[in-house]
Parts: sequence; structure tokens; C-alpha cells
Amino acid sequence: VGWDQRGAGKSYPGLDAATHTPRQAVSDTIELARWLTQRYGRQKVYLLGESWGSLLGIMAIQQAPELFHAYVGSGQMVAPLDTDRRIYADLVTQAMGTGNGQLVARLAAMGPPPYRSVFDYATIMSHYGLLEGAYTPPAAYLRRGAASGVGPYGVLGSEYAPIEKINVLRGLLDSFSALYPQLQDVDLRRDATRLKVPVFILAGDHELRGRTDPARQWFDALDAPSKRWYDIEGAGHSVAFEHADELHRILLEDVPPALR
Repeated sequence: VGWDQRGAGKSYPGLDAATHTPRQAVSDTIELARWLTQRYGRQKVYLLGESWGSLLGIMAIQQAPELFHAYVGSGQMVAPLDTDRRIYADLVTQAMGTGNGQLVARLAAMGPPPYRSVFDYATIMSHYGLLEGAYTPPAAYLRRGAASGVGPYGVLGSEYAPIEKINVLRGLLDSFSALYPQLQDVDLRRDATRLKVPVFILAGDHELRGRTDPARQWFDALDAPSKRWYDIEGAGHSVAFEHADELHRILLEDVPPALR
């Protein structure tokens, strides 16, 4: 199940800056999970959190563990501010090492995070490729993307009316601007040291170490009924989608024994 979160796509009209908070997003996640259990007559569901959704997923499981069989994290985020500062430092090092004076100057002018403007974050994000290194996702992933026809961020999805296609992009900017500043104090290494469900983390070998290192620190110290970390070759931040076959295998073969 995927859904347009409050403030995105078809749910864009639900964006209210006064109430657009991580707490509300967690509440929405729990409400959806509860609806799914009722709709399909199940006691629990499985929760996959990717990128920002991985923070959201952990927070939801902390509040309502009784709704979830297990948690699967992809591109796991743990401490946004620490991650952003690590990535900034890695970019400075990379730019200096390759003699990219223009980027060095730009980064020096911006200074380290946090930033007030979403466009400063966009500048950092636009250079992620310098840190990821070259890799080719699986052919099946590329074929699925081409066959879907949904375009970047799903903006061309057939379920969207013209104005909703615009709202997909508006929602990205507006939601980031509203929510990201409120995540600066989040650190799962401090805030989520124990979970009551099995945990499975997928990490791509081309993921930024600014994300992977804090995630590994959190995972190693985490107290959970069971936990397992997967290093996936030929994958970046969106590892669960790039390697959907491996995700499928994990869900069928590795997760069920952890629930017994």
C-alpha cells in the first residue's frame, strides 16, 4: 500500500502549515495502518519505510507496535541534521580533492547545515552523485520505471488530474519546507533505542555514508526481538525499489521465521 501523504498529490489540499508536523504524519500513518487491519481483517500489517518514511515508520511503531508485524527500512534515516552535516563535509572533501574550486566556493558561501532555504538543501542534493559513485541499478528496476510511465516523483501517474500533477511537485517543496526544519532535533540513536517488532534494514553499497554510518550506529545498539542488516550491492538510497526481488525474498523467507 502506498498513499499520498497529507500535503502531497491528491492530499495536497490537506496541507495546513499550522498542523503539518511530524506528529500529525505519524498519526496519519497509524490511522492508515489501523484502517488496513480493519479493511482486510488482519490483526497487523507490515511496515516498509523509505527515506523520510523510515523516520516516520520508526515513530509509528514506537507509538503503536501492536499494529505491525515487522519493520523494513530502506535508505534508513536516523539523524537528519547529523547526516546533512556529514554529507556537507564529505562534499567539501570531495570537491577539494578533485580541484572543483567552484563547488568549494559555493559550499563555503553556504556554510554547513541547517539552512533556512529549501534551495540550499537542493544545492547539496544536486551533488549527491559525486559521493554515490557510478553504479547501474538492476535492469529490471530500469524496465519497471520505463514501463510505468509515471515519470519523476510519479507526477505523470494516470490517477492524477492535471492540477494534481502540479500538486505533486508543490507538495514536495511545501512539505519539505514545513516538515524538515521540525526534524532537525530527531536522532533515533537517542530517541528509538528499543522497538517491540523485528527490524530489517536494507542498505545500498552506494548509499551516502552520511546516512549509512548513523544508521549502522543506531542499528547496532538497537534492542529489538530480532534484527538483521543487509548490505545490497549495486544499490543507492532507494534500495528496496532498486532491488525489489531481494526485498520480496526477504519478506517471504527471512521475515516469517522472525515472527515465530
